[in-house]
Amino acid sequence: MRSGSSAAEAVPSRQPVELTEHSYDIYDNYGKPWATLTIKSRARSPTLLPAYYEGDSITGTFHVHQARSDPVKAVILKATGRLTNTRTGGEDIFVQLKHTVWSASGESTAKLKGSYSWPFYVDLPREVRVNGAAYPLPPTFHDRDVQCTVQYDISVHLKRGRLRMDSKFGTAIGFVPYRRPPASSALRQVSYLEGLPLVGPDEDDEGWTSLQPARISGMIFKIRPVQGICELWVANPTCYTRRSAIPCFLNIRTDDRHVLDLLSSPKAPNVQLVRTVGFQATNRGERDIQASASRTMIDATSTSVVATAVWWPTSGHNNPSQNERRLEGEIHLPPDLPPSCIFPGFMLSYTIEMRSFEATGYSTTSHSTESLASLRVEVVTAHPTGPRARRYASPSYRPATPPRSFSMDMAVRGGRTC
Repeated sequence: MRSGSSAAEAVPSRQPVELTEHSYDIYDNYGKPWATLTIKSRARSPTLLPAYYEGDSITGTFHVHQARSDPVKAVILKATGRLTNTRTGGEDIFVQLKHTVWSASGESTAKLKGSYSWPFYVDLPREVRVNGAAYPLPPTFHDRDVQCTVQYDISVHLKRGRLRMDSKFGTAIGFVPYRRPPASSALRQVSYLEGLPLVGPDEDDEGWTSLQPARISGMIFKIRPVQGICELWVANPTCYTRRSAIPCFLNIRTDDRHVLDLLSSPKAPNVQLVRTVGFQATNRGERDIQASASRTMIDATSTSVVATAVWWPTSGHNNPSQNERRLEGEIHLPPDLPPSCIFPGFMLSYTIEMRSFEATGYSTTSHSTESLASLRVEVVTAHPTGPRARRYASPSYRPATPPRSFSMDMAVRGGRTC
């Protein structure tokens, strides 16, 4: 079996057939809107969070409709990305783009009266430099169980003269990196194209990577000791698109036929996709990490299970011997799973972990939460070149759809989503 490979590549973002328009107003003391920020995004509905892929531009128009003259020095648009510690309130600003929509052209101030409209566009960078190194922008991230968020927002700042209060308003936006995994093996692509069963690891060496074989050690009905070996294969390359499925293959070997029947039940294996979020637990105040020489070390982590594999008896594969059983399986990736990310002060990583079997009458001699074998994998947002991965689990084996983390549905060409 080949060692796992997961080198995702950045790809040009696909332009949607039609962008969605979002409008945000600021009101005077009488409840009437006197300024409107209008932006266009990939979101499927104006009521959803404006959403953008890596490489997109933020386009829109700023409208002013003033019945009375208003002394304004400049109208400035800002697009900002920040890491926020929700416990300490500390903020690390990692990108801030400024665009002067309008200025007073040499005068100290100019009195705006009547209606004005200024179109604008802001190009989102693909990466930023921190302490001399380039990093792709992190995805928008928010989880109530993690005390760190990644947030992007766009705002309009109307600067006035001294003794006059400035005006500022805007909205949060969603940002998603756009990267694709390497192509699947030739045999797996044929299976996807023709709707055929997947070729197993014995015949498709390039299409699978094996986790370290794990020892089974436990008791049956707390009376008889059990020993065995299990080996888990997952699809190679080990870089997967969210909303797709990770093909799995499991081989169980033991001399105890009773135990073999118990552990080869589709409900017995416990293979999970685990997400780890790393962040700074002690950052306070506000700082620009592109300009700051301060350290952005990750000193806290939060771990959660985001998906669990489903299993079924192999089809088209004979068990190698009377002492072995094989199962096929899939890990179904949630559609809104945040992609993998490494960034100063923030990290999103994923691991496939095989834990102790769960079967009636069987108890492990190791700690129940101990990982028997694990493999670091990558999650991305775009599909690979070639045919898309198929799901082979029948509806009876498929898990319930997990809850969505936030509403950021995005439209792409052909009405498909990533």
